Amino acid sequence: MSEAGKKRIIVADDEEGIRDVFSMIIESSFDHEILLCDCAASAIETIKKNPKIDLIFSDYNMGKDTGGDLYKFLKDKNLDIPFALCSTYSPEDIDGFEEFDTDHPHNAYFQKPFTSEEIVGHINKVCGEETIPTSEIQTFVRVNPERFMRLNQIKETFDVYIRLSKKKYVKIINEGESESFEVIDKYIKKGVDYIFLEWQKYEIFEKKSIEALFDKFEEQLATASNEELTENVLDSIEAIQGMVKNLGVNERTVELIDKVVDSTEKMISKSGNLDELLNLLKSKDGYIKDHGYLCSYVACSIAERMSWKTEGIWKKIITASLFQNISLEENELAMIYDLNSNEYKGLEDRVQTKIKMHPQDSVKIISDAESNFSEDTRKMIQNHHELPDGSGYPRGLNATNVAPLEALFILATNFAHSLIMTKDVDQINIIAQDYNEVYNKGNYKKPYQGFLKTFIKLIPPKD
Repeated sequence: MSEAGKKRIIVADDEEGIRDVFSMIIESSFDHEILLCDCAASAIETIKKNPKIDLIFSDYNMGKDTGGDLYKFLKDKNLDIPFALCSTYSPEDIDGFEEFDTDHPHNAYFQKPFTSEEIVGHINKVCGEETIPTSEIQTFVRVNPERFMRLNQIKETFDVYIRLSKKKYVKIINEGESESFEVIDKYIKKGVDYIFLEWQKYEIFEKKSIEALFDKFEEQLATASNEELTENVLDSIEAIQGMVKNLGVNERTVELIDKVVDSTEKMISKSGNLDELLNLLKSKDGYIKDHGYLCSYVACSIAERMSWKTEGIWKKIITASLFQNISLEENELAMIYDLNSNEYKGLEDRVQTKIKMHPQDSVKIISDAESNFSEDTRKMIQNHHELPDGSGYPRGLNATNVAPLEALFILATNFAHSLIMTKDVDQINIIAQDYNEVYNKGNYKKPYQGFLKTFIKLIPPKD
C-alpha cells in the first residue's frame, strides 16, 4: 500500500524521455509514488498488481498498443480512476473516447507539447493539495538523480545538494565543476533517491531538459545532412515523423519540418533511376517513411514532366507525402489500401475505423501549423485514398471532385505503394496498363498522361 498521504500515479508512454520529463515534473512538486509504464499492457499489469491507483497519465500511440486499450480496460472493469490523455490526438477524434468528458469528472486531455503547469495543476485538482511544503519548494526542488543525468544532455552544471534532514541540505557539487556526473553516479550507487536543485536553477534545468527531447531528433537530422545519401534522408524523415507523433506540432517542430522538406527536395533533384532508389528502400518494417520518400520522388517527377516544377508545388507535394500517414503508428496498417480485402475485414471495428479515417486524422495532427501547411497540402493528405470511380475513402470523391494536383498526388501515392509492395521495377509496365482504366478520366487524365511520359525517364536502361 502507499504510505499515508501519498498517491499512486501511473505514467504510460513508450518514449523514455517523455516518461522522465513527467517524473521530473511530478517529483519536483509532490511526494507521490510514480509508476512508469512503456505501453498499455504494462500499465494494465501495474493496475492489477497495485491495490489503488489514483491517477493515470497516458499517451495514445505507444507502438505495441494504445492508450485506447488502457482506457477500455478501465471502463470494462468499472475502475474509478481519472484518466489524463497526453497526445497529439484529441479524445473526440478517437474511437472509444466518445464519452470521455462524462465518464469521470477528472478525466482530462493535454495536447503535446504540454507544460509542467498543466500537469501540476491537474494533479492538485485530482489528488488535492499534496505538494511539497511551500517553504521547501522556494529553496530546493528534488530530482531523481538518474533522470537528471539522462535528461541533462547539454551537460550543464548546477549547484547540487543532498538532503540530510527536512531542514538540512549539503552541497555535493558546485556549479561549474566538470566531474559532476561522476559525483552524482557515486551517490546513486550509495542509494541516494533524490538530489536537490535550487528553485531558480531547477526552472532552467526543466526548460532545457524538455528541449533536450527536441535535440535528440536534431542530432539525427544532423547526421542526415549529407544530401547525396538517400539513406540519410530516410533517417531524417523517420526522425521528423517520430517527433511530430511524440511531441506534437509547435514552432520548433515546424522549423525542423522545413529542413527535412528542403533536404528531401534536393535529394530528389539528384536521385538516380528508380531501380537504384528501390534497392535503397528498407523492408516493409519501414513502410511509412519509405513510402513517404518514394511518393515524393514519383509525384515530383510527374509534376516536373507536366511543367509543374515550381518551388511551391514541390514543397507542398513533399510535405503531403511525408505526413499523409502520420496518424498511423503501425506500418502494417499503413500498407492496407483495399477496404474490401480479407486483411482489412479481419481487423477489429476500431482498427478498421482508424484506417478508414486516417487521412482526416493526419490533417488534424498537423492543423496547428497553419502557416506551414498550405491548403493544397491538407487536401492532398485528406484525399490521398480517394479513387476516380468514387470507391475510395474516407469521402468517396470521384474524378471530378478532386483538383488536378490532388489527382496527381493520389496517383503517385498508389504507384509508390505498388512499387514498395512488389519491389520490382520491371512491374512498371504491368502497373501502367492496370492504371489506364482507373486513372485516364476526369481531373486524373492530365496527371496520368504525365505519369506515362515520366515512366520513360524512370525506367532504367537495359543492358
